[in-house]
Amino acid sequence: KKLGPINAWWITGFDGGEKALIGFSTGAEQPFLTLPPAPQTTVPPAGLNFNRFTEDSLLRHAQFVVEQVESYDEAGDSDEPPVLITPCMRDLIKLAGVTLGKRRAVRRQAIRHPTRIDKDKGPTKATTTKLVYHIFDTFFSEQIEKDEREEDKENSTKRRRCGVCEVCQQPECGKCKACQNMVKFGGSGRSKQACLQRRCPNLAVREADEDEEVDDNIPEMPSPKKMLQGRKKKQNKSRISWVGEPVKRDGKKDYYQRVCIDSETLEVGDCVSVSPDDPTKPLYLARVTAMWEDSSGQMFHAHWFCPGSDTVLGATSDPLELFLVDECEDMQLSYIHGKVNVIYKAPSESWSMEGGLDMESKMVEDDGRTYFYQMWYDQEYARFESPPTAQPAEDNKYKFCMSCARLDEVRHKEIPKVAEPLEESEGKMFYAAATKNGVQYRVGDGVYLLPEAFSFSVKPASPAKRPKKEAVDEELHPEHYRKYSEYIKGSNLDAPDPFRVGRIKGIFCSLRSNGKPNEADIKLNIYKFYR
Repeated sequence: KKLGPINAWWITGFDGGEKALIGFSTGAEQPFLTLPPAPQTTVPPAGLNFNRFTEDSLLRHAQFVVEQVESYDEAGDSDEPPVLITPCMRDLIKLAGVTLGKRRAVRRQAIRHPTRIDKDKGPTKATTTKLVYHIFDTFFSEQIEKDEREEDKENSTKRRRCGVCEVCQQPECGKCKACQNMVKFGGSGRSKQACLQRRCPNLAVREADEDEEVDDNIPEMPSPKKMLQGRKKKQNKSRISWVGEPVKRDGKKDYYQRVCIDSETLEVGDCVSVSPDDPTKPLYLARVTAMWEDSSGQMFHAHWFCPGSDTVLGATSDPLELFLVDECEDMQLSYIHGKVNVIYKAPSESWSMEGGLDMESKMVEDDGRTYFYQMWYDQEYARFESPPTAQPAEDNKYKFCMSCARLDEVRHKEIPKVAEPLEESEGKMFYAAATKNGVQYRVGDGVYLLPEAFSFSVKPASPAKRPKKEAVDEELHPEHYRKYSEYIKGSNLDAPDPFRVGRIKGIFCSLRSNGKPNEADIKLNIYKFYR
């Protein structure tokens, strides 16, 4: 007796031994087929001589294969990776031009209203200053001009579902973990995940392709310190001669103002390029702050510039813009590749009022030897600041380096110093103030001190000791670590000790045997504060 028609069929389990069981559902029952019917013992029929499948036959039936894989993924668990996004299936979809969710798309096309008209939304209402518009027009021109129609959303940088496949058309199930977290189903709405029953196959394939491209093209950004401390290439400079007499003799060094390298004259203050040892890297650029000759040969002091690509700006920076950094080095003149021109672009006096004005299209012309700089770059904090304005003294112009001067200033700030001596008492010299890191501390000021600076006579209660971890057979109890973890949420046992708090009672230095105070060893008398 025939029962039908068959509504659905599936392969289930391996309860039949080596043979998979085929189940199907009709309007009356859901039987399991253990043996194939007599008329169709083999699929395809043996008489067609299909001993093997070729690539052409796979491409010819690619639509059917992909639809079966989609159906298989729909029945999979939520934590099971879809088969559809595997590399072989993605290649099959591209080669055969398979349409995902084709059946639903055809049905949706048939019921679409024929008189529907897409309204023009008009120009965008976004308002920007000319500076912001210039940046966005340079880097995101296609994004600004993109129309917000449905068919353009697939090419948008934001990943969106296709909206035409069968999965996208069905409503949320309201039962899975993602639905239960949604606000409309009474959840908190924090996870921001789509329904697990609405995983768009087109979106999954596109995400897999984009992630694969991102993994293959991860740029390696060297730090500025690595860039400037790289190996330099020595040039074959056959003729290096000093121009004029030495301007200063300092010990064993004879300082000069000019030098001629292969018929090109360089002066102190000129900018030069230095070739790296690796020819694939760009030239190093530096300012010559001093030139001299000693036992090491003909030398110069280089104050390095940092290119914009080695700052936090990366590839978005102007290729001709440089930044001042606090790095310098002594090098031989033979390492110089050639002379370059570096221009300082000073900000306008009314720069704070020029935010909406048109910017210059080009700061300098790109002739391969001309660059410009506007700011000083702090490599530790990735911060841009106005260039320092330190000026050399008349007797120090021949070897003044701004980088060396700034580093010396920082080192001097870090050294503690005393001021305003008061009186001597009991082999000590007392002072009214002391300075460290540019901050002045006076008697009566409150200060933070390191935890080991002093201790208290009253000891705090010792925290409860953690129970000793007993040896557990991990093969017998593989999940034991989950229940008996040493981590306690909100515990401060592993937190570092806070700073001590005190008020300065006195500032003093011990007196040496010659009666002079030892200002290299400054000590404080402190009033202790309990927290």
